[in-house]
Amino acid sequence: MEKLSIVVPVYNTYPYLRECLDSIINQTYKNLEIIIVNDASPYEEDEIICKEYAEKDNRIVYIKHTENKFQGGARNTGIKAATGKYITFVDSDDYIYNNTLYEKSINQFTDDIDIIYINTKILENEKLVDTNWIKKQDFDKIIIYDKIKHYNPAVWCKIFKSKDFIDNDLYFLEKLKFEDLDFWYRYLIKVKPVAYICGSVYYVYRQQNLSTMHNIAKYLADYYYIFLNMIRAYEENKTEDNRLLLIEYYGHLRIISNNINFIDNQMYVLLVSNICDLLERMNVSEKEFIEYLGADFYQLLFYNKYVYNMFQITKSKMDEKKLKYIFIKENIFTYKLKREFKRVLKQIKGSLKWRS
Repeated sequence: MEKLSIVVPVYNTYPYLRECLDSIINQTYKNLEIIIVNDASPYEEDEIICKEYAEKDNRIVYIKHTENKFQGGARNTGIKAATGKYITFVDSDDYIYNNTLYEKSINQFTDDIDIIYINTKILENEKLVDTNWIKKQDFDKIIIYDKIKHYNPAVWCKIFKSKDFIDNDLYFLEKLKFEDLDFWYRYLIKVKPVAYICGSVYYVYRQQNLSTMHNIAKYLADYYYIFLNMIRAYEENKTEDNRLLLIEYYGHLRIISNNINFIDNQMYVLLVSNICDLLERMNVSEKEFIEYLGADFYQLLFYNKYVYNMFQITKSKMDEKKLKYIFIKENIFTYKLKREFKRVLKQIKGSLKWRS
């Protein structure tokens, strides 16, 4: 029975921490190394619970940061302390639904399988909801890289081989939100993993109103730094597949168009100029922009001078017939695209009027 290291970052999660830790220590797979990293939480309750569990279970390693490094920094600390052949991550406000999860999943590892992908349920208003992040036809099957690369980038629903972290110098960005996205992209292009989908057991992700995803307007600038790091990884390993995958992940920036009214004009200009600089480094065409980032995000940025200047070059190089096909030819795609453009343009005009 190989050892599994489980890294649990803790920061202001004491209302849920006991439920989380109980779901781990009660697993039927007993060869666990549970590394709890208190990320300099100012809440005494967090430390009391962590110490209590460390005293009653000798499999628990308790580490406390003197500086808050966010989830990425806490995970890095856990990785450095880990001694198991396998490693996984559990957010301390989440929990494991089945006590056989690790037993069923670890046993699926072979030399040819790089990660175990665990099915997930969302806890929303105290009700468990299926995520549909994994297609049911993929449950309990081996999935190759070309398919797994499009799955949810969160690391808490995966079990990794520890040596892949060491061999490929994999780490998490610290003091930034959305670090999972950057990590998953770099993991994909370095490991090209084959995964086993463990669909019969569940990790429970607790959706909170105070979570990062519900306060995303505060962290829009983090996206720039996240994608800058991803572009650096791409530039070290330039392939067309890696470029297209990066553009696809850039689609996460659509969130900006839903939160644009929550940021001031100075932040808006900074974000747009930075985003366009990154897009230019990725050599994104107008067609790719629309296809991967979506019409709403395209429309949001299109009339900005940075985008206009960037795509003047693209337009001049595009074949006239191809340009006509993409933007003029009457078919389902262009009809929906035009309809979306009109709807979003109306929103943008309202936004500009509001700003003035």
